[in-house]
Amino acid sequence: MIISVVNLKGGVGKTTTAACIAVALSAVGTVRGIDSDPQSEGSLTGWARAAGPGFPDTVTAVGGRLTPAMSDGVDWAVFDAPPSDPMTLSRAIDAADVVFIPTTPSHADLSRTFEVADLLSNQGITANVLLTAAQAGTIATRQAIGTLTADLPDGITFYEHVVPFRQHFLTMYGTIPKPNQLHPYDLIVREIQES
Repeated sequence: MIISVVNLKGGVGKTTTAACIAVALSAVGTVRGIDSDPQSEGSLTGWARAAGPGFPDTVTAVGGRLTPAMSDGVDWAVFDAPPSDPMTLSRAIDAADVVFIPTTPSHADLSRTFEVADLLSNQGITANVLLTAAQAGTIATRQAIGTLTADLPDGITFYEHVVPFRQHFLTMYGTIPKPNQLHPYDLIVREIQES
């Protein structure tokens, strides 16, 4: 199964989401991370390199080109797509069994998320919007949840598990997240397994 994490906006939690899903899945099967932006600071490849042994095997998809061999021999492949690259975004979505679109509650991030959601909906592709860095009780988070619950286009759903703003998400790059740091990604993985 291929899980693609996409958004045209950077800084929304794509790499953190991809890494946490990959690590959570590695507890129950074999996983390969696929990174299409290895030169970028903060990429999945850089994360895997810094984390070292124990982090899921990670390969590079040059130019976002996914090959069948990239997901051969593993139970799951988790694709981390770069921002601002519509061609790679399209390839990641075409290859995926499950698509997540992470976004923060900021208006700028939500605006780009709706662009991606509309693009996918117009093509008849289903996806899940995952709210990340959500601070409980804030106006921005309440408004984002309201907007995502009411206004997403057909085939695009607001994922029920909101990723809260937590300090450890800011400092976990280059590490292997501990099981207690993976919530709610652990719930996402459980649902992926059950689907």
